Amino acid sequence: MSENGHLPIEECETCIVGTGAAGGLLAHQLALRGNAVLSLEQGEPIDDGYFTNHVQFAEEGQFGITPDMAWPMKPTEAFLYGNTAAHALYAARDAKSTSPAADEKFFNGQIFRLNGKLNLWNGVALRYSARDFRGKDFGDSDTNWPIGYEDLQQHYAAVERLIGVCGTREGLDCLPDGEFIPPLPLRPADRIVVRAVGKVKSAQIRAIPNRKAIETRGDRPNHCQNCGECIYGCNSGSVFKFSSHLLPQIAARGNYRIRYRSKVVRLLREENSSRIAAAECLDTQNGNRFLVKAKTFILAAGTLESPRILFNSHDEAFPDGLANSSGALGCYLQDKVKAMVGSTLLRLFGSRAKYDLGCGDHLLIPRFVFDNPGFRGGFQAQVCHFLPRRPYYVDGLAPFPGWSKKWLAKMIFRSFLVLMFLGKPEVRRSNRLLPGRDKDLYGIPQVDVQYEYTESDRRMQASMIDYGRKIMRKCTGFVQEVYPERLPGHGIHYAGTCRMAASSAQGVVDTNLRSFDHENLYICDGSVMPDIAEKNLTLTLMALAHRLGEHLSRRL
Repeated sequence: MSENGHLPIEECETCIVGTGAAGGLLAHQLALRGNAVLSLEQGEPIDDGYFTNHVQFAEEGQFGITPDMAWPMKPTEAFLYGNTAAHALYAARDAKSTSPAADEKFFNGQIFRLNGKLNLWNGVALRYSARDFRGKDFGDSDTNWPIGYEDLQQHYAAVERLIGVCGTREGLDCLPDGEFIPPLPLRPADRIVVRAVGKVKSAQIRAIPNRKAIETRGDRPNHCQNCGECIYGCNSGSVFKFSSHLLPQIAARGNYRIRYRSKVVRLLREENSSRIAAAECLDTQNGNRFLVKAKTFILAAGTLESPRILFNSHDEAFPDGLANSSGALGCYLQDKVKAMVGSTLLRLFGSRAKYDLGCGDHLLIPRFVFDNPGFRGGFQAQVCHFLPRRPYYVDGLAPFPGWSKKWLAKMIFRSFLVLMFLGKPEVRRSNRLLPGRDKDLYGIPQVDVQYEYTESDRRMQASMIDYGRKIMRKCTGFVQEVYPERLPGHGIHYAGTCRMAASSAQGVVDTNLRSFDHENLYICDGSVMPDIAEKNLTLTLMALAHRLGEHLSRRL
């Protein structure tokens, strides 16, 4: 790193790159335990006041439409972009980690801002089961995790208590119970689903209260305001985020600093050593570069950005990128298999019943397909009932005469329901990130993406749609729209590119998330997960971060 000796230098004990689910929790843990921590966030600060999801539909001037959006918008995209404030947080094309060509292979929904993707997190917080850590043993996968459920059980509980997860104890093997606050109340559509799933004869299906990191207790100042889907952000601070829940506890401490607009370009090794000496950073506000020196570095920049940093950190001793002696860096990229089935429920057609709108998905249908010969793994469904900002369900009313659509939209308004299915993908080494030739707006090389669904993935998606139709029929759904997700990435549960492994020949980090190649480099984000399940991964990622925080506190 001698050629960078002229750059300004900042020093700390522990440098954490990223302030999302893992990076924020680690900063909180280590700072409270007295470690001198510097968080590097490449984006701007943000607070709850940024979000507008609490504004009534008619009061939102643009009704969620911005000039750069396609119109009419595809229903699947409406789930992500139905709100202008939320849409503006997604990284622009020239700011993404992935190249322009990658857009044809993989949808990239990155957010470069304080909290990262937690800003638009839906809050679903589910524990992985013992089976999920042993996919190979159960025939769900080619991979077993090098750790098991018992290694994370106490950390799941600690995180649930810290962030507040609502739910009910159900005694399901496929979805372990946790430490819960009261669940969200059921609405008329939810109660219809609860009764209907038990009537599907081809499988034993249950619908249970969803488990979300959202404040449901009405006596708390930040309790849920019943203003719609959490994926549009949360103005009231009801959904857990680093900025509103943990950062205030450490922001004033002398041993904690957070530096915004600080993009890590690459990591630099000590001369004649494998240790990381510094992170070379770019101040995105003025274009100046600087170095951060630390005893310990933690990459928590995300499944797409952390490997990009490591690829761009290549040097003579590590020509294929740092932490890549195994050749596994960037490999095993994963995202959920996804499909949605939407329908108008005849039982609620024309309903004018008043009830709290809630937060969109109050019900969860846990995995109910096991050992299916048609595909590997399983899937779950989130039951989404809401009053959408754009009534995109009228797209399915083409056969009706134009004069009737306004009346139909009004009658359907409180009767529309969507089952959003998320499934476990097949894990393939060939689904991967690769160093690319394109550069972002800062002149930093981006990565290319190779990703294809397998035949097993496609058969799973077909099964999702089949069961979605069956459930909707039992719910009296009479106009069904099916939205199979053709482009991978729309699950936005990215994982796998810096996988955890039992040996250096098989992965990038060990069971303590330390790089096999660099003794003072740790990685803690979705990239370390060797194999994802059908469940939302954020709680497991935070449990891994909590486990790493305890390990580092003892070690440091």
